[in-house]
Formats: sequence, structure tokens, C-alpha cells
Amino acid sequence: MGRHLLNVPGVRVKRILIPQTIPTRRLFLSESDRGTSYGTYIAVQNELVGAYSVLRNRLSKKLYGRSFDELSKDSDNDPNNESLKAKVDDIKKKYPQIISEAEPFK
Repeated sequence: MGRHLLNVPGVRVKRILIPQTIPTRRLFLSESDRGTSYGTYIAVQNELVGAYSVLRNRLSKKLYGRSFDELSKDSDNDPNNESLKAKVDDIKKKYPQIISEAEPFK
């Protein structure tokens, strides 16, 4: 179904492709054991969010010549700019941030 992405004691993260959708549609499933520290849990969540940022920036540069972070910041600063908003929405649609947390194991 998915493959393990991180090698962190007490934490399992899997990337699961969602069938019958665009190829970039993925679900990241995070599982941790009950003994996992809060700091480790937060570090894993930050890594997952960072992975989406890398993917979105890469695609945005390829499509629009600018990083997603730049487009998003400019869109926030100029909320009436429909062109920027459309580009940001396009990238978010192609790489929606989907992180699911399973019940702790052990």
C-alpha cells in the first residue's frame, strides 16, 4: 500500500498514492507509538510539511519560474491579484497537503 519514508524510532510514516487521481495526489500517514516524545512527534510533522514545501516549490519554479513560497507571499500581500491567486491555487490543487495521523501503536 505504501512505503516507509522516515527511520525514526517509534514513528512510522508512509506515503500512499491515492488511486484514480492525478499522479501528484499522495497521502502521508503518520503513526507513532505511545512512548514517542512530543519533540519527536513535532519534528516528524515539520518534516512532512517541509516535504510538501519542497514539492510545491519545485513544481512552481517549473511552471511559473518562481517558488511557491514567493508566489504565496506575493499573493498574500496583493489579495486582489487574481493571476497570483490562480497560480497559488493551481499548485495547492496539484500538491494538496494531506497528512493523516493513525492511532498510536503498542
